[in-house]
Amino acid sequence: MSKKVTFNPYGLTIEVEEGENLLRAALQAGVHINASCGGEGVCGKCKVLLEEGEVDSLPGGLLTTEEWDLGYRQACQTKVVSDVVVRIPPESLLDRRTLTRRRAGVGLRPSPIDLAALKEEGLYNPAFKKRFVKLAPPSLTHNVNDLARLEEGLARQHAVDSLTLDFYLLRKLARVMREQDFQVTATLDFSRRRYHSP
Repeated sequence: MSKKVTFNPYGLTIEVEEGENLLRAALQAGVHINASCGGEGVCGKCKVLLEEGEVDSLPGGLLTTEEWDLGYRQACQTKVVSDVVVRIPPESLLDRRTLTRRRAGVGLRPSPIDLAALKEEGLYNPAFKKRFVKLAPPSLTHNVNDLARLEEGLARQHAVDSLTLDFYLLRKLARVMREQDFQVTATLDFSRRRYHSP
């Protein structure tokens, strides 16, 4: 038969089977109670205050006689018998910051990244991409300026439809193209404009 368990100060209520222990009921409700021993009953940190209802729990253990008389119980050693209301005292609340706090070097291990798999799934799309372009040298039949030659090569070989070049690079373009025999690698910034690239 199911029983209702209400956890204060949250006001959360959950239905559990009769005989379920309060620590597991709290976890099912999403209420985190400090239980560093994992519910074995040996740390005494999962104290709760019984406000209403009946539970099955034995005196002694890690609770003082005074705590027992006030209605305190160890959540991990207490079974639900009827509908109950329990209050979680501040010292038993699990500090949520401990769930997210990390020490330097603990749990932060590098793992290899499979770039090919990321590319296939469309998850790897860097802003800067290098594109190798093999250009035809100037001739009497194809006499265009070097920037137009580069734009044509990128459009034909890599489907880059437009190009913006810094003045500093424009000044070096003619010299670099000739030194490299019109076979150059262009580094493109795809974050500024939306280019169509394979």
